[in-house]
Amino acid sequence: SMFMRTRDLASGASSDDFPQFGGSTDDPEHHVAGQFIQGGTLTQANVNISLDDPLIQAFRIPWVDQVLSKWDIGAGAARQAVRLIAEKQDRRAFRLLALAARTAAVSNVHAGGNQVSRTAASLAAAYPFSSTGADNFADDTASLAQSMDEDNVPRESRYLFITPYILKVLTRSTRLMNRDYTMAQDGSISDRTIGMLEGFNVIITQHLPNTAVTNDLSKYNGD
Repeated sequence: SMFMRTRDLASGASSDDFPQFGGSTDDPEHHVAGQFIQGGTLTQANVNISLDDPLIQAFRIPWVDQVLSKWDIGAGAARQAVRLIAEKQDRRAFRLLALAARTAAVSNVHAGGNQVSRTAASLAAAYPFSSTGADNFADDTASLAQSMDEDNVPRESRYLFITPYILKVLTRSTRLMNRDYTMAQDGSISDRTIGMLEGFNVIITQHLPNTAVTNDLSKYNGD
C-alpha cells in the first residue's frame, strides 16, 4: 500500500519540496501554575520531487489513408495512443509501490514500507492452484494487514492488486468461496469474484512487474 500526495506547482516550476513532519519523543506533562513551559522537539524534513518529461505517443497517418478510408483512422489511433500511455503510467505506479514497500524507516517520521516474503522455487510453488495455495496467499495478506495496523496505516481505502493467476488460486479457497463466511459481493465462485480480502479491496491487473527493470528512468528502475 502506498499513499501518494499531490500538489499544484507554481507556474514554470518542475519540482517541489514536500515537507515531512514526524513524531516527538517528548512525553506530555501536567502543567504547574507559575512554571515556565519548555518547548519540546518535533522531527521535520523535506524531500524534493521533480516532474518527469511529458510522455508522448505519436503515430504517422498518411493523409491519403485518412481521406480514402471508410472509417475514422484518427479516432482509433488516438485511443491507441491513450492506451499505451495509460499502461506505461500503470506499470510505473506499480514499480513505485514495490520500491515504497522496500523503503527503510525514517526515525520519528515513518516506519518504512511493509513486506511479506514467502520463499519458493516459483509462484506456482508458493501458491499452488488449490485450497492450500489460497490459504497461503490469504495468510500472507493477513500478515501484511497486521504490519500495516502496527504501523498505524489507516484501514480505509486499502487496495490489493493481484494477477489473474492469483485470482484463479483464490477461487479454490474453502473460506472465501463459502457463503457462510463471505458475502456474495466479496466472494462468488460463479462470478469469479474476490471483492475483499483481509480488509483490502482486491483489484485484478496484468501490469505488476515480474522481473528486474533497468531501461526506464532511474526512479522507476528496480529488481
